[in-house]
Amino acid sequence: MTSDDSPAEPLSLLCYGDSNTYGAPAEPADFHRWSSTLRWTGRLQQALGPGYKVVEEGLRGRTTDVDYVELARAGRNGLPYFGPCVYSHDPLHAVIIMLGTNDLKFEFDRSPKQIAASLNSYIDTVRANTAQADGHETRIILVSPPRIDDTKPLFETLRGARYDRTSVTKSHQLASEIRRIADQRGAEFVDAAEAATVGADGVHFAAESHKLFAERLAEIVLGVGSNLAV
Repeated sequence: MTSDDSPAEPLSLLCYGDSNTYGAPAEPADFHRWSSTLRWTGRLQQALGPGYKVVEEGLRGRTTDVDYVELARAGRNGLPYFGPCVYSHDPLHAVIIMLGTNDLKFEFDRSPKQIAASLNSYIDTVRANTAQADGHETRIILVSPPRIDDTKPLFETLRGARYDRTSVTKSHQLASEIRRIADQRGAEFVDAAEAATVGADGVHFAAESHKLFAERLAEIVLGVGSNLAV
């Protein structure tokens, strides 16, 4: 059998992110992760159908390019692993990157501009090391994460040890900075807050937001909605 005789491969979409891509719930539960039928990556697969393959690469606590002091959180810097991850799944039709929430923890003391600028290295990695199966440039979709909400009932209990009011303020400024990078680099941009809200802990997607966010991304991937950074 030659390559011409092989059945068509589905188009691969790499979803690279933190706990909101992993599918962590926003309130205490007897499970660590929403099932593949409920979390947004699984719902995106359902919406796109068999012509696409959604590759889930979500890690709890992942940052753009900074390291935690705690040894227990080693490997959460998203940049070193990103290159090998891209190579592993090449060719890629699109790469969807949603990072930045963990960088807002007050221990890192990062500005929204610094966080957004970190995404330049991700764009460079994609463009230097992968392409679509037909040779066209891989689509890069930068997603600004949902806004942190410190008014939610479980925020202080579950997230107050790492996020403060400054983190909240910065989270509201991050979307415009990520959009600016997308515009400068010719990437696509999606603001998760247009479709998703956070749940009881003020950081993670509310359960119903997984469906809404997946529907929005499906429109983007299929070319129904406008998402070019302008």
